Amino acid sequence: MSMSESEAHGEGEGAQPNHFDIVKGLHSRCLSNLLEVVFKYLDADSLRNAELTCKAWKVAASDSNPKKLWRVLLQKQMSTSPLWERLNYCLRSELPQQSNDCWSSRKLFSKIEFTAKALKQNWLKNDFAREYVDIDVGLRRCVYMMRNKFIALWEPINGVFKIWNRMTLEVEEVEKQQKINCLYLQQVFHGPQNHLELIFEVFEDALLYSTKHDIFIRNLTTQTTEIYRPFPSELTTKFITSLRVVEGFLCILVLLVKGTKLRNDVVIWKMISPTEIDWKNPRTIPTVKIDNTRIFMDDRYIIFAHLGTSWISCDVYHMQNLQKNKKSLKFSRTRAELMYQDGYLFVVTEMNEIKIMNVETGKSRIIALTGVDFSQPNNFMRMHSDYIFVCTNLGCSNVRSRIQIWDLKEAIDPTTKLPLQPFSSHELIMDQAMILHVDAFGILAVNRELDLNSRERDVIWMLNFLPICYCCKRVKKRLLICAPCKSAKYCQGAIQIVNTGTYLLSNFTITMADIEAAQSNHFDIIEGLHLRFMNNILEAIFQYLDAESLRNTELTCKAWKAAASDSNPKKLWQVLLHTKMSTSPLWERLDYCLRSKPSKLPQPSKDCWFSRKLFSKIEFTVKALQRNWLENDLTREYVDCDVGLKSCMFQMRNKFIALWEPISGIFKIWNRITLKVEEVYHGLQNRPDMEFELYENALIYSLSYYIFIRNLTTKTTEVHKPFGLETKKLINYLRAENGFLCVAAGFRVDDCNDVYIWKMKSPTQIEWENPKIIPNVSMDNSRIYLDGKFVVIAHHGTSYIHCDVYLLSEPKKKQRCLKLPRTRPELLYQDGFLLMVTDRDEIRIVNVETCKSRIIAYTELDFSRHNNFLRIHSGYIFAFTSVGCSLGSRIKIWDFEKATDDFTTQLPLQPICSHQCFMEPAMILHVDSFGILAVNRESVRLHERDIIWTLNFLPICSFCKQVKKRLLKCASCKSAKYCSSNCQKADWKHHRDMCQKVRDHY
Repeated sequence: MSMSESEAHGEGEGAQPNHFDIVKGLHSRCLSNLLEVVFKYLDADSLRNAELTCKAWKVAASDSNPKKLWRVLLQKQMSTSPLWERLNYCLRSELPQQSNDCWSSRKLFSKIEFTAKALKQNWLKNDFAREYVDIDVGLRRCVYMMRNKFIALWEPINGVFKIWNRMTLEVEEVEKQQKINCLYLQQVFHGPQNHLELIFEVFEDALLYSTKHDIFIRNLTTQTTEIYRPFPSELTTKFITSLRVVEGFLCILVLLVKGTKLRNDVVIWKMISPTEIDWKNPRTIPTVKIDNTRIFMDDRYIIFAHLGTSWISCDVYHMQNLQKNKKSLKFSRTRAELMYQDGYLFVVTEMNEIKIMNVETGKSRIIALTGVDFSQPNNFMRMHSDYIFVCTNLGCSNVRSRIQIWDLKEAIDPTTKLPLQPFSSHELIMDQAMILHVDAFGILAVNRELDLNSRERDVIWMLNFLPICYCCKRVKKRLLICAPCKSAKYCQGAIQIVNTGTYLLSNFTITMADIEAAQSNHFDIIEGLHLRFMNNILEAIFQYLDAESLRNTELTCKAWKAAASDSNPKKLWQVLLHTKMSTSPLWERLDYCLRSKPSKLPQPSKDCWFSRKLFSKIEFTVKALQRNWLENDLTREYVDCDVGLKSCMFQMRNKFIALWEPISGIFKIWNRITLKVEEVYHGLQNRPDMEFELYENALIYSLSYYIFIRNLTTKTTEVHKPFGLETKKLINYLRAENGFLCVAAGFRVDDCNDVYIWKMKSPTQIEWENPKIIPNVSMDNSRIYLDGKFVVIAHHGTSYIHCDVYLLSEPKKKQRCLKLPRTRPELLYQDGFLLMVTDRDEIRIVNVETCKSRIIAYTELDFSRHNNFLRIHSGYIFAFTSVGCSLGSRIKIWDFEKATDDFTTQLPLQPICSHQCFMEPAMILHVDSFGILAVNRESVRLHERDIIWTLNFLPICSFCKQVKKRLLKCASCKSAKYCSSNCQKADWKHHRDMCQKVRDHY
């Protein structure tokens, strides 16, 4: 780059004769990359002032990649200041995040910069806010850990972890501007019980705890737990005795047992993130003395401090070479706790002086005189972020507490004049505390106090020095102090009028008894709780209500309606819906079968009305389905499938009908609700020995030692080879049921086979890595039934059925063997019970776990005929007589839940419905709670056609297939229902043949 003399003097730029603006000159020549290099040397204040110099400088700064400049400044501050790094992490939910806009990075920098300055200023002025939460646990048997953002409690007996977010307050809209706040309980989850030796650590958003062989990592954000076993092949020789997480490293103490010799090793892993650990590259320090020893470490050193009676000896290792002991330090035993930060050890001498020791050089010096007697139990020293805290009488109720704060950067600076003076020293009024934690953001304590009814309660309370609003928990530059108690700050003056948290903390005179006396002899507990913004208690009360009672609460009065709308209605209706799904198979199958677009059922979303509408829709469908069965109110439908049934195989399940032609290898899939062809899929040709199963939205079939899984939604096929290199095993049996895939594999069917059982995460996702194996099972004329607890293998003989029962948790051990008389129809299994029909046509039920059996019902049907059979589906037992006969069929239905109840059911059971229906002679039949599916052959005009037809008891339109509360019947045949006349006219061309056939019969 060359520049003429006139340009060098600024003549070409119109500048003054002896002045040249280098920033303006570079920008005019489009040299923004050089401007970026110049601006990188500026700090935040100088970079802001550059934009205020003149218009030319402002344009130049905006064109020189400001996003990168502010991001570099932010990352530099994060790397040099622990306070900035912890503020960014703890306030990340409220502060703006980095994006493509430079103003986001600049705003984030300014926000954290203001928070850091305000925090130091509040410590100087002793300006804080008091907050508390009632935890109500027995502290004598609990273990606490408090870190930057979280408070963790562990109950060893119950194995329960309770996690509180110490920065965030739960904010809920009550009416218009009314809000409520309480320390927010992040989550409660159950860990291992009765593990008194369990060790746990809280590191950022992760909770890590260990047992003897396993390390558990709980992600507090996604609320998921991962389990790792670092020494899988040495379970009998290596035991985890301690766990610690410091500065991005996971360190554990391992007890190594070799015969009678014991040795302690230290294993260290680098943490990529709080929940991701580099398990492949451990670092080991062998033979470490751990008796009364503490471990400190960062990215440079790891220090083992052995606490003796009068001396402390420290072994220092370098992280790059752990096998070699670098040096050993020795100094007199201190009264307060030993601490380490950034390569420096901090101790307190016998004269109550703070001494700092450089680990690398071994040099030490006295940096401050505390004037505090550290021999007392409630006097201690702590370090956090950029500060050193010395606390006196902290947590004592009879005397005032004092806190002194020193700057850590000045302490480690060799040029600082000594002794240091504390930049803040003030007194506090604090209640007596059982557990204490002090950091740069404030003071956390746990104590026990008496409530208004003289009952003890456990309280977590805090003194918060952050410049945040007491109610909305947002960083604000201007905060108003509550006038009565002076211990709460608000960003709006009006919000403190309705916020009762301050008054509950400062003065407990406002009670429910006062309002009860004011309302004469009547007190409404729901309205009283709502007026005090105790929505968490209201939510707990409303969770005990069923759907009808929850609806009635909104109709009681306006106060109850407001209380119900403010107590998390979305969660209440979702809990009701999930409870119904888990307890009722009919609800679960209705949700799955009617989930497609034609049913128009809404899906749960963030709005509570969607969950409520979905619950009401399925609830109506269940009631209408039961009423239609009782009244024999059905819809007849059919579809021409046009295949040769002599060589085909059908399977019918909840939502789909599958047909397989062995010769051509073609699969045809129909939707059993709409009777429309979903897919025609070409499989393997000329394979008559192939096994296939239809399970929800997956078609599973096997050939030789391969398993094919066809996803009927995405129209994709996956091929799996579950046995690996064992290619000699052939799959002879395949079954998918109750979330498990079961396969019998061997050399031949009549030989002994091994039964493999895999857990299915979803119909198309299977856990192939962890199969349950039952060895040496004879599969000749056998059938397998299974659920989440038992595996039953039924061997059908000529006169008896032998049932081998296995526990799914211990599949290699046979629990018991049942010998049952050979029944006429097919043996059935559901939820741990076997169902069969005796020679006297009675329904017998056998409990697999207890081996007890009993007669539950008399069918009065002759099951010796081929067209009489028994089925079970969605909690109901179906018995059919003369199905497909022209004389008419009879159907009887019993409640399966009542049949399995040993205490309240009076035997024999009476059927909940029994009626006749007209059905065509069928070749293939399937019956479930939604209706009857059949396949038959009809002769039409000198040629035959194959028909799939249904008797549908669902309250849906015959044409548009939508669930409707009001349906109109066809006037001629009474066997078709429509939601409107338009649907009837559109369906007439298809319905005409069925209408004529039904009229002729009746």
